[in-house]
Amino acid sequence: MPPETPPAAGEAASGAARTAPRRPPAAAGRARLPPRRPRLSGVAPGACRRDTSGLMRGPSSSLPALRVAAVYAVVSGLWIWLSDRVLALLVHDHATLSMIQTWKGLGFIGVTALLLFLALRAEFERRRQGEERVRRSEAHFRSIYDARLVGILFWHADGRILEANEAFLDMVGYTRDDVADGRLTWRSITPPDYEALDRAKLDEVLRTGTASPAEKEYLRKDGRRIPVLVGGTLIEGRAQHGISYVVDLSRTRQLEHQLRQAQKMEAVGQLAGGMAHDFNNILTAIQGYGELAFDSARDGEVRAALEEILKASRRASSLTQKLLAFSRRQVMEPRVLDLNEVVAGLTGMLQRLLGETVRLETRLAPDLGRVRADASQLEHVITNLAVNARDAMPGGGTLTIETFNAPPDDPRFADGGPVPPGAWVVLAVRDTGVGMDAATQARVFEPFFTTKERGRGTGLGLPMVYGIVSQSGGHVDVQSAPGEGAVFRVYLPRVADPAPAAHPARAAAPAPRGHEVVLLVEDEDAVRELVRTALTAQGYTVLPARGGDEALAIAARWTEPLDLVLADVVLPGMSGPALAARLRERQPGLPALYISGYESEMVAAEAELGPDDVLVSKPFTPAALAREVRALLDRAAAGEDAATPEALPRGPAPVERSET
Repeated sequence: MPPETPPAAGEAASGAARTAPRRPPAAAGRARLPPRRPRLSGVAPGACRRDTSGLMRGPSSSLPALRVAAVYAVVSGLWIWLSDRVLALLVHDHATLSMIQTWKGLGFIGVTALLLFLALRAEFERRRQGEERVRRSEAHFRSIYDARLVGILFWHADGRILEANEAFLDMVGYTRDDVADGRLTWRSITPPDYEALDRAKLDEVLRTGTASPAEKEYLRKDGRRIPVLVGGTLIEGRAQHGISYVVDLSRTRQLEHQLRQAQKMEAVGQLAGGMAHDFNNILTAIQGYGELAFDSARDGEVRAALEEILKASRRASSLTQKLLAFSRRQVMEPRVLDLNEVVAGLTGMLQRLLGETVRLETRLAPDLGRVRADASQLEHVITNLAVNARDAMPGGGTLTIETFNAPPDDPRFADGGPVPPGAWVVLAVRDTGVGMDAATQARVFEPFFTTKERGRGTGLGLPMVYGIVSQSGGHVDVQSAPGEGAVFRVYLPRVADPAPAAHPARAAAPAPRGHEVVLLVEDEDAVRELVRTALTAQGYTVLPARGGDEALAIAARWTEPLDLVLADVVLPGMSGPALAARLRERQPGLPALYISGYESEMVAAEAELGPDDVLVSKPFTPAALAREVRALLDRAAAGEDAATPEALPRGPAPVERSET
């Protein structure tokens, strides 16, 4: 539609032009904007439509002035004639009469001058107020015109753009010289596929005086297309001249794209997380029974076969962990750490991983802020980004790992940018590889999407990076172009807490034995039977139940005190923590250990875990579970004996995980 434009500088305000300099925006003061047009900056369009030219010209007809003059002439003539007759009758001395008539004439002149003064003052005040209204109206429109809220342009129906504000010129990339030279027309900035729409809107505005808003695209001077919303109206008294407003929809489209992308990733993440959770239940049984069988097997061939089964289950477990990482449901153990230390600790391993053809460079900021994250998960992030970069450089190249504090003017903080402004620590992984086009960048974090040959990649490495970073409260951004390499930037929230001292890893100990009574509640038959078998083998008395109601019934029938409730977090009808709360009504202080495949913080928020409760993530080994059970029972016994719960460790204890 016509990017509707302004009339010549003084033409739309013809009356005002007689006493004021010509100003193009003032022409819009008479534009007939329909009452239904939305307000701009709280100003009704009608405020810019009022015709104030009469305020500058005075009355549109001389008839009222002639009528006033005639009345005054008649009244003054009658006064002079009547007063002369009365004086002639009353005064007979000629000298006295002459003096009285002289003073009467002077009085008449004084009264006339006073009336004229009052009339002129009233007229001048009226004109001053009118001029002030004109100035306010012009200033009002000028403030809208110059506010850069929307593009405003004045146009002629032949396609010329006569005047435009800075917002519109910035939008299309042209200058005022382009307008003055006639290079900027609404046809020159309209793509061919919108010509039919423009013709229809031009016919509409010429026929009805206004054109309803329509979405279209403009061609910028640099050739880029931008989405816009355009509406317009004719200017009153100026045939073929109109005014239009233009709203740049680029940011709106960008936000809509980001929303769709986030919704898509969330949907895929929910699917992936659900699948991984179900597979974890299966793998827990396979891996657990495999280890039990391996420990009891004596035949060498059987042990070798069982070892292969365990290796396969560990590889499958690794895939489910990647799916859980992408879906942001994996169990994490965040702590305050120095990102530089994480990178430095991986340098040797990364160099071996990259091979001889790829040179590794690190640029670590000395004043880098601290972050709160899971160190092992950050290692996975760096390793996956490094492997992805290596594969993008088949002929060799340079991989640069850089850390720095995000500057306040980071371009990714801009409106609609991928990262909100704030205090961030940045990990940048840059390669000199083949690069990616825009279509590939749009899908690079989707699970199972890969550009590698079949069999060379699972398509889960970068999705895992996305999930870990998101779960840590951060953002990941990619910047690339074909033939120019790529740079992945990971933004993690900066924290002020100091990094705690590192603790040596616990050595794996043999599964401890016990004699306590454990109420086991698990709705997955295979997992429940595995846990029952493993704990029974260690000497525990296990009371198995499929759900919360069955567990409550078993506890009611059991005459001895329970020592531990071991339950899945998610159970049919009643969650594990809700079941523990019911059991603690009968037996306060009952220890609880939960098993789940969901992220610990999410479970703590939704299921309200107690401060001393322990969470074990699936899949787990029978030995690891037995150690957690023993440790929790020992802490509970120590707390009862010492009666000093303040000295007891709080929160979920770390769980030894099998190799993945």
